[in-house]
Amino acid sequence: MKRSLLLFLFFSIFFTACKNEEQKEGVEERNEVEEINALTENDAIEDYLEDLEDANSNFYDLNSISEFYKNRDFAPLWSNRELREDLFRNIENVEYEGLFFEDYHGEQLHQMLSSLDSNSEEQNLATEVLLTDSFIRLAHDLGKGKLDPTVIYEIWGTPTNTVEPLELLNKIASGESVSDLLNSLKPTHIVYQGLKRSLREYRENGFKENSTTQITTGKLVKPGESDERIPDIANRLYELGYFKNDPDSIGTTYTKKVQAALEDFQQDHGLQKDGLIGNTTIENLNHTKEDRYHQLLINMERWRWFPRDIGEHYIIVNIPDYQLNVIKDEDTVQNHKIMVGTE
Repeated sequence: MKRSLLLFLFFSIFFTACKNEEQKEGVEERNEVEEINALTENDAIEDYLEDLEDANSNFYDLNSISEFYKNRDFAPLWSNRELREDLFRNIENVEYEGLFFEDYHGEQLHQMLSSLDSNSEEQNLATEVLLTDSFIRLAHDLGKGKLDPTVIYEIWGTPTNTVEPLELLNKIASGESVSDLLNSLKPTHIVYQGLKRSLREYRENGFKENSTTQITTGKLVKPGESDERIPDIANRLYELGYFKNDPDSIGTTYTKKVQAALEDFQQDHGLQKDGLIGNTTIENLNHTKEDRYHQLLINMERWRWFPRDIGEHYIIVNIPDYQLNVIKDEDTVQNHKIMVGTE
């Protein structure tokens, strides 16, 4: 049996439907760039890298870049259009992985690849090296995460993932697909896939709100009871699309219609579907769509820190729902309610 792993997740977004990613035309094809089969020459790369070593540069991993090209006598890697398009397509779609286009020289590469056939030799030389640097950083961030959990947390007992940039670049040089290599680095767990689907929905439907009703915390409210916050709760559920009636018609009594809307909200956000208005539910109602969007980004980053194989037997703790799930052989075999806090 593979080792067990205690995995604490701080997630509160559950899964939504998603669309399959469509293969878009590459940036060169979209801009009708005449095909270029050689961006630069070996000697030019060698001289360029020597100059970079003596200057401040915006490259992510200049040491790995230099070692890679030195090991192949400075031969260019990105002479094939299909390779360039494949990498840049991944960069264009990287925000659906919870990462950021600009971190991978996105704007600069877009400009250069859109005009390869009219760029200067110096510009195409820079494009060659930028593509390599972008791949190295993208592979690192997908495989290990942008941040180092051992720096963030005083105690981090889980081994971090390893990404070997030179090995991956050599595989590209040997003919392996850029997309296949990058996909092999991503988390494959069902929870990560669910977060990714939710992120796509937020990005496609928008996460900005025109108005956000904020609700004060207070005593627990049960169905049928009265509370002065009920109108605000109904209004917030209306803003989020759960309450379909006119919220202005709601008084201070916790009605069945408001309860039904609240229970749908609880279910969609990983909370216990009990219809009770407690402070955890209030706090979740107060989260804006933008808050939840950033929660998704944070939780996707946390998943990139964990080993891709977390074993056959592990525990997931859903803090907002005070729920512990025991997973064995990809099936939930036990559920337990838990207490969260230090007291």
